[in-house]
Amino acid sequence: EVVGAIVVVVEVVVIVVVVVIVVTLVAVVVVAGTVAVVVVAGTVAVLVVLAKHTVVERVVVAVVEEAVSVVVPLVTVVHVVVVVVVVVVVVVVVVVVVVVVVVVVVVVVVAVVVIHVYYYNNVVVVVIMVVVVVVVVVSNSSSSSSSNSRSSSNSHSSSISSSGAVTVVQKVVKIALILAKLGGKDFRNTTEMRFFVSS
Repeated sequence: EVVGAIVVVVEVVVIVVVVVIVVTLVAVVVVAGTVAVVVVAGTVAVLVVLAKHTVVERVVVAVVEEAVSVVVPLVTVVHVVVVVVVVVVVVVVVVVVVVVVVVVVVVVVVAVVVIHVYYYNNVVVVVIMVVVVVVVVVSNSSSSSSSNSRSSSNSHSSSISSSGAVTVVQKVVKIALILAKLGGKDFRNTTEMRFFVSS
């Protein structure tokens, strides 16, 4: 439960950071585009007011059109770059969360295996634990895959995968706690064994 709570907190922090980054980037793009439009429009107005002759007006219009033809593609490029950066950040964050969850699960499983093999010499416990963990992981993976296939949003799919990962961690920790309580006992035909299987 503690590990699951820590993973949930980490995911919430990561989501908040991603939202802040996305909002900041969008705000920067909006401000930059607005400033560019205001500068171009202001420049056009000033130059048109200052232009007193037809020749000067034609030159001014030509210059302004050239400036607009440069500014508009530049703003478009900035938008594309921001979108790419946001996508990369989201992918990196999702990969980091998945790696953290996998590391936590591996550490818990290895710790329980070491304790029961080298200290209590309960090979049966290890076999049962491995089977349970494999079943849990496979069931969560299949449910997450079906949910992801029905989802039409990438963010929704990421949240489903993250919640499935948290569920796996919580179940593994629960198994580890039960095994720790049962360490050193011959419980193959006892109520503890039935409780473990039912859990």
